[in-house]
Amino acid sequence: MDKIILIENQKTQFDKIVNFFSKYNGNYFIYPNNSNYQEFTDRIRVYLNTNYYKELREKILTDIFKCIEEFKPDIFIIDHVLVGCYNASTGLDFALRLRENGFQQPIIFLSRTLESDEKVMNELPKIGGNKIWVSKGYAGKEILQEEYFKKEVLEKIPSLLQKDEFDKIKLGIEIKINEILNSNSFDENDFKPELFSILRKILDKETIDENEKTVILNARYDNNEQRKQLFGALKGKQKK
Repeated sequence: MDKIILIENQKTQFDKIVNFFSKYNGNYFIYPNNSNYQEFTDRIRVYLNTNYYKELREKILTDIFKCIEEFKPDIFIIDHVLVGCYNASTGLDFALRLRENGFQQPIIFLSRTLESDEKVMNELPKIGGNKIWVSKGYAGKEILQEEYFKKEVLEKIPSLLQKDEFDKIKLGIEIKINEILNSNSFDENDFKPELFSILRKILDKETIDENEKTVILNARYDNNEQRKQLFGALKGKQKK
């Protein structure tokens, strides 16, 4: 199970993002949780707020790093603007400190700030390792739309984590099949029996054998049209 540290200062957005991960893929363990969200986020805010004494901020940063080391994340998702005061440090500044202290995990930045912003263009290249910049949209609401979040965040995580080809395909299947299972029109009998049993095992987090992997890998697609054909076939919509 991959571990994610999610740094988002708006609780409503935090909850929505956690819900997306839970709904479409249960293979991620997210920190913080509801019980320690406020404490962890407040520490981030204090560190980034330059109005506090440097000594206090550095002490808080040490505490934050200790939490990160104990959790052992595989990836970070970091909001860019985390403090509202003038001249506060940002998610980019925090990411630089992460890199300086040996945390080389991939980072997904979420922000209403465009990647073409002058500071972003200047600072983002300084952050080594795998990273992507994802726009939240002009009003910060696009990231809360399920299709947008799946396309811009969920589906990009396997590549950032350098998963092998099967893991990438498996994630796409989990997301799509969860959509189908959650729809009102779902009927188990619509699925091709051979594939359905394998897909059910994937969703139930059961181990599948090499022969079953081969069935999934043989159903590969090279473009969006083939993806639609594949999942259309899984629902029994293929031509007789």
